Amino acid sequence: MGPGMRGLPGNPPTPPGPPPDPVLRMIAERRPRLAQRLERLRTQSPERFRQVLAEALALRLEEVLDEVVETPTALEAGPEQGGGRARGPRHGLRPGREPGPRQPREEQAPRRRELEQRHEQLEDRSNELAVRIRQARASDAPADQQQRLREELRQVVSEQFDVRSELRQLELERIERELRRLQDRLDTLRRDLQHRQEQREVIIQRRIDQLLEQDPSDW
Repeated sequence: MGPGMRGLPGNPPTPPGPPPDPVLRMIAERRPRLAQRLERLRTQSPERFRQVLAEALALRLEEVLDEVVETPTALEAGPEQGGGRARGPRHGLRPGREPGPRQPREEQAPRRRELEQRHEQLEDRSNELAVRIRQARASDAPADQQQRLREELRQVVSEQFDVRSELRQLELERIERELRRLQDRLDTLRRDLQHRQEQREVIIQRRIDQLLEQDPSDW
């Protein structure tokens, strides 16, 4: 098959080799079609490719970190709670941070990945159909053939719209959960600040005792 025949209907394209970029190689192992699209972007516009990759990685890293299960170190009750001296971790504890329940992992992640993969498939199919329609129009193909292609394209784009809408709904729900989590955190910090202000002299004296005893506990 000559170079000019690649990608035409009835002639399957030659499978591409592994992408030269190491990040693209990792992506290609899980999402081959996505890696191919990124490779085309990298070839056409290296600067835009770097921007897209950096933004996508930063966004995905934030989501993954939000899904990580954290197990905060529990603290013993301090004098203001009626217990002994508070003993924090040796390296200190961020003010206001309290032990809490384990955060559940993101339950929507499998569904989101499924939708992203389906969206990718539909994107490829819609582009393929658009090429075929343009070729049919250029070759003056029968009207009924062109109409069938257009109807199929409409079905594909309609499904793609529904997939994109569900992805946006999942993102909306994720942000709403994050806002609730932040609101809970804000309420906890406010209560902690108020409590510490009420126990100001007790906490100051406790810190003095820690310093004199060379106690590395957080205060």
